[in-house]
This record gives sequence, C-alpha cells and structure tokens, in this order.
Amino acid sequence: MDFKKVQRVIQKEIFRLKGLEPSDLKREIIIVLKKLPDIVHLKQLVFFSVIFSVVILVLFFQSFSSLKNYYSLAKPSYSGSYTEGIIGEVKGINPIFSIVNPTEDDVVTLVFSGLTKINSKGQVEGDLAEKWQMSPDGKVFQFKLKKNIRWHDGVPLNSDDVIFTINAIQNPDARSPYFYSWRGVQVQKDGSDSVRITLASPLPSFIYNTTVGILPKHLLEKIPAKSLKLAEFNQAPIGSGPYVFSKIEKRKDSSEITLLANDDYYQKKPYIQTVKFKTYKDESSLTNGYLKKEIQGISRISLLNYENALKLKDIKLYIKRPAEYTALFFNEKKEILKDINIRQALAGSVDKGEIVKSLPLGLTVQDGPILAGNLGGLKKKEVTVALADARGLLEKSGWKLGGNVYKKDGVELKLDLVFLDNEEFRKVAEIIKNDWSKLGVNINLKPVSLNDLEKDYIRPRNYDILLVNENVGNANDLYSFWASSEKLDPGLNLSFFENQKVDKYLEFAREAIDEARKAEMLKKAQEILFEEKPAVFLYSSPFIYGVSSEIGGIDIKKIANPKDRFANITDWYVVK
Repeated sequence: MDFKKVQRVIQKEIFRLKGLEPSDLKREIIIVLKKLPDIVHLKQLVFFSVIFSVVILVLFFQSFSSLKNYYSLAKPSYSGSYTEGIIGEVKGINPIFSIVNPTEDDVVTLVFSGLTKINSKGQVEGDLAEKWQMSPDGKVFQFKLKKNIRWHDGVPLNSDDVIFTINAIQNPDARSPYFYSWRGVQVQKDGSDSVRITLASPLPSFIYNTTVGILPKHLLEKIPAKSLKLAEFNQAPIGSGPYVFSKIEKRKDSSEITLLANDDYYQKKPYIQTVKFKTYKDESSLTNGYLKKEIQGISRISLLNYENALKLKDIKLYIKRPAEYTALFFNEKKEILKDINIRQALAGSVDKGEIVKSLPLGLTVQDGPILAGNLGGLKKKEVTVALADARGLLEKSGWKLGGNVYKKDGVELKLDLVFLDNEEFRKVAEIIKNDWSKLGVNINLKPVSLNDLEKDYIRPRNYDILLVNENVGNANDLYSFWASSEKLDPGLNLSFFENQKVDKYLEFAREAIDEARKAEMLKKAQEILFEEKPAVFLYSSPFIYGVSSEIGGIDIKKIANPKDRFANITDWYVVK
C-alpha cells in the first residue's frame, strides 16, 4: 500500500470536510458507507477504514465546535447587517413575476408574504393565513387571515388584497408565470379576513400555489394588467414581509438592494436590521467580492467552484438537495428536432456516467423527471447505446455520413447548445459536444449570461438544445413542465413537447387524491417521455450556499427551492 498516497487523501478529506455543517457531514458518511459492497481486497478495506475514521473524527469535532459556540456566544441582539452576493440582474421586484428570475425571487421572499410559506423543514405553514381548511373533496380551500397585518406603508392588509393578486395572476394580459397554476380557480371574499378558493377539480398539491406573494390592491388596482410588469411599483415595492424595501442603487456592472427590518412585522421580528443584496455578473467576481469583504454570503456556489470555496476564510458551506435536476431539452419547435430518430440518437449518445464522474460531491445520475424518493418514479435507466446503433437511427431518417459529420441534401447536421455561462455547465457542455461529435453531429456551444438566458432564449424558446437546471418544486406535479398547454411562455414546457396522452395522464395524476392512482398516472406519462425523448435528464443538482461564520442562527434542514434558505431569516443574527 502506498502510505504517502493515503496521507495525501486524508489531508484532502480533512480539508474538504472541515467547512461543512454537521448535517451535511452525516450525508458524507452515508456516501462512504455505500461504497462498502465494492471492497474486495484487504488493502481496500484498510484504506476505507482510514477514510471512514477521518469522516467520523471531523464530524465529532464539528459537532463539538457547534456545541461550544452555542454556549459561548452572546444572545442574539436586534442589530447589525448582512450582505449577500447574487449573480444576475434585478429589473423589478414583484412576486407574480419573479419565479422566472432567481435573483429577483430572493429579494421578493424577504419583502412579500404569501397566504402560506415553506418553513426550514420544507413543510407548508401559515404565513398571512392563521389557518386554513380543505374540503373533503379537495376542491375548496378556506383561509382565515391573521389579525393586525399591515403593509409596509401602514395600510391594513385584508382579503381584498388576496383577491386582487389572484385576479392579476389570472389575467392573461399580465403574463404571469403563475397563470396556468391558477387558471380556472375561483376566489371569493368571505369577510375582511377570510377568502374561499374553489378549484374546478381536486388538486391536493394546490396548497403549494398559495406561497406566492400577495400584492397591495390600494397601490396597483388602477394599473392595467398589461403594464404590471413594468410598473414603477416594482422599483420601490411595498410588501408585508419581514424586510422593508429601502433603495436600489444601480452602478455600471452591478446593483445593490437595501432592505430594512420591518418593526411592524406580524410575526417574529428579525434580529438583523439591514439586509443587502449585491449583484455580480459572474461567479468569479462574486468570489472576489467575498475576499474583499464586500459581502458575507455567496448565494450559490457552482460544483466546480466548490473546492475553491472551501479555501475561503471563515465560511460555512451548506450543501442541500433542492427539488431540481440538470437536463438537456430538445426544442421540438425546431423542424430537425421534431424527428424522434434524431432525439433518440442524441439522447443515446450522451455518457451520463462520464459527466457525473467529472463533477465533485458524488452526484446521482438522473433518469427521468421525478427525483429519487418521490412518488411515481420509474426504475428504468437511460443507457448509452452503441455508436453504430445511434448512427443507424440517423441514417433511418435519411442522413448520410460525409467525412465526420452527417449530411442531408447537402446540409450538415448542426445544432446549437445554449447554456448558462459558468464553469460547471461549460465542462458538461464540452463532454456532451464530444459525445455528439463522435456520433457525427456538429455542435455549436453558446454560453450566455443569466439575464440573456431568460430574456433571449428561454422565454421565446429560441434554442435548438438547452442545458439548464430545472426546479420542479415541492408538489411532485409534472403538469407545468410537460403538458402541451405549457409550451409557450410563461409555461415551463421547455421542449415544446406535445402529446395528448401525456396531457391526460398528468391531469389525472394532479387530481388524484389516492397516492396509488397518482403514481400509476405519473408512470404512464413517464413511459411516453422515456420513449419520445424530449429531454435527456443528466443529474440531480445540489445547492451549495456559503455564509460567513459571523452570521449565526441559520437553520436549513430541507429546501425545494434555493430561496427557501431564507425560511428562518428572522432568527439570523450577527455574531458579536
């Protein structure tokens, strides 16, 4: 056994693990234990035992350190500020539009309140709503609002504001991305502090829709629905959340949004008095911002920047598994990708195992639209097919190999692959390009900024193939992502996929109260997706969040969406 090699590995493991929270270290133990069945030699057993001991030792010291900090730190006080760096642009702050822009959605989470919210355990709980009831048939939801809730301008919030917000979402002129989630829903006032929401058919997962932020009717009722997205209100919003919008300062390459603690908040008042969001154009400038002490938190650390993040001074890393995966979406609006043979050949040529091996943190290969552990997932595995078989599919559609590239009627088989310009996606895109080049397809890589990705590519569906993270939320509801009605913006059907059987199965699944029935319908829909290949599901995407050790009180147990990291923001405090 090469003991110098063992020593180097141990040093690397200690360095890698020391920045993690105890809850994330426990996950590392599980990953190590899964390797047990592969141990066949004594040398491997010794090596495994040493590494496993290192993980346990680090976990012990991390837990001891946390316990020591708990007893040694002063009690939280109502003071201090926190600044977080985020990538992208903030063009407007409005809860009925922000879901398509994670940067804006982070700000919205602190400024606005919904009827319900997601807590730090990933569960739905009341926010503006004191309580709610669902009828036995699953079609009627009755919400009673908490008393003495006020907008940030001092005006009382009541059921009229809830009705106004839902009506705004349902107005097609507003073009809210929540439009399809609220289509066909009726809302009625039942007193100043109560609303009744009636669905056309049962939808057990509907409660998740009620986390959308509520808008102030008294400030927006005179603005036409088509003008809501560009309203001046979005530059100086009035909400009811734990933080009050103060100002936005726009500079040449960045913006800084300042929020102040809401002293009239209807729930627990936040300890941290000022929260700022500072925007950066890319991850490199974001990391430099932390090194320069411009910020205390990094909103999202990419996989390939993970080890560099571990080297940052006084940072705690939180590694969570949100409800999202990374996938390739074939745009069936494009004539060439309407051909199932092309899609199957491309999908079968992607070496997902190679992609996962090239990235850190022991990622899990994703083989369908339902995440591991969720109801209705298929056990089928997408496998890489033989090159000859993949080429046979192309030739079946009339393509002929000319040199290294397939051609048809003198035209090369050439496709654009669009993706967010970061190190992780650049690496993944290069592997995919290499796989498809071997197949005989000419791939043009198009890395773009976050703002351009949404505005110029996703919303108009202006791409051949899209490499992107897709967050599917808490509800395990595939309808918004694969139903034919969702293929145009603001829908989320990124493949422009259309199949009437899938539509029916997904409708039945979302309406099913019985879990067995829902699982059956989801599996039938997935069987068609598996065959039709509108997308290639690559891997489940971790969320890596970094915060300076000078910020305490953070409790992130489970998240579905990255913005859920702020679930207990009112408990955060500045360590003295």
